[in-house]
Amino acid sequence: MGRSRSRSKGRDERRSERRRSRDRRRDERRRSPDDTRRREERDRRRSRSPRPNVDRPPQRERSRERRDRSRERRDRSRERRDDRRGGYRDDHGGAPRDERQRHDRRSPERESRLEREQRPAPAPERQGPGPCFKCGEQGHMGRDCANAPPGGASGPPRTCYKCGQEGHIARDCPNPEVPGAGGPRRRRRDDGGGGEENMAWGKPGEQEEEEELPEKEPEPEFGLSGALAAETNRVNGVVLLHQEPPEARKPTARWRLYVFKGEQQLEEPLHIHRMSAYLFGRERRIADIPTDHPSCSKQHAVLQYRLTEKEGADGMMKAAVRPYMMDLGSTNGTFINGDRLEAEQYYELLEKDVIKFGNSSREYVLLKEK
Repeated sequence: MGRSRSRSKGRDERRSERRRSRDRRRDERRRSPDDTRRREERDRRRSRSPRPNVDRPPQRERSRERRDRSRERRDRSRERRDDRRGGYRDDHGGAPRDERQRHDRRSPERESRLEREQRPAPAPERQGPGPCFKCGEQGHMGRDCANAPPGGASGPPRTCYKCGQEGHIARDCPNPEVPGAGGPRRRRRDDGGGGEENMAWGKPGEQEEEEELPEKEPEPEFGLSGALAAETNRVNGVVLLHQEPPEARKPTARWRLYVFKGEQQLEEPLHIHRMSAYLFGRERRIADIPTDHPSCSKQHAVLQYRLTEKEGADGMMKAAVRPYMMDLGSTNGTFINGDRLEAEQYYELLEKDVIKFGNSSREYVLLKEK
């Protein structure tokens, strides 16, 4: 511990000694005659030189002076170059384009304001039609030319296809009803249906022959049929008698069936808007709405929603999803408002219709939620 302290003390002493010797040498140099002579010369130069920023023009004036000098040098250089070329520019001389110097290509001088004011005004643009291409006179067009030869300025005379005479065209024909030797006439035919005009070709005396349209061949049906269709239409081991049509859709309206027996409502209303078809019958494995009366068949009837078009009050066809009822060939039949339905046919259902199945006393009233 004591040895390290003594070492640090000796290091500090040596450092101080070096600093003192450096200061002594600097003082000796300052007192030397050469250094004194240099200081005197420097002071003498400073006294002769003017003070900075005294009587100097501002920066803007100095910049303007530099620009003027540069412009003068550029003008003198251009004059010397023009003198060498004989007094005119020759940017496209005999030398190749790559060998031309950049300073040889300069833009033309700008036009002064005085020269622009003294320049004559441009001629006004011509108004009206140009010269007639038939006679070459001004003031009218070729279609209104009165001095044109028959049939135009050149070529054979033009012939009117309505009357067959020369000297005018069909648009200006004075005798449009005179039959001529021209081509077929085009006339308008009014069918009397809403004022539409159809264009027809031929002479007025000719009878129009309607072309018979080819009969549209029935499109091939690629649907399943027979035993394969029966297998795909099987539910819970029972083959369904009804298969939904292509226009089957889910309804957007909330339809309900209210069940009554006499004047008494038996149960809660049946919500029949969640599927596109509902099957009625005694077979509970497949029936959506079971009918347990003995006079009802296992697959009695089906309520099917279909997307169909119907003429509205304004005479326009409107497409909507509507409910339809179909009897599936039941023994005792299906009734709507007391009328028995024919089997395998769709009947549209309307709101407040009463539906009965077989000899059952239950009545199903169709209503729509508002």
